Amino acid sequence: MFKLSPSQILLLMLLPLCASSAELRDPMEPYGYRSAGDIPLESIQNTPLDGITFRLSGIFVGPKGNSAVINDRRVYVGEQIDGAQLVTIDPHAVELELQGEKIKIELLPISVKTPAKGLSGGGK
Repeated sequence: MFKLSPSQILLLMLLPLCASSAELRDPMEPYGYRSAGDIPLESIQNTPLDGITFRLSGIFVGPKGNSAVINDRRVYVGEQIDGAQLVTIDPHAVELELQGEKIKIELLPISVKTPAKGLSGGGK
């Protein structure tokens, strides 16, 4: 019969914990969080047209021109993205042209709350 050292016993005790470590989640993630790779594109704001999906992730407005992130790619007015041409970029929406049809995609609105009047620290 063979004898195990204390370090070997500890290793054998910790081995099952290593197998279950893949199930641990990041404690800094909000409850119910799923990464974008886990979410089907159909559940995110999009505009389908004949099986083609456009997802607007962001709009950049700057002195050198506006650009938008569509389908994880940064594009500028006049450029093509998945067969569609980017026609306009507004601060909250973009317009694409695909097969003679105009497609408008808007960003979700961001609401900014202001303190109530008469309370310390804010309001007029």
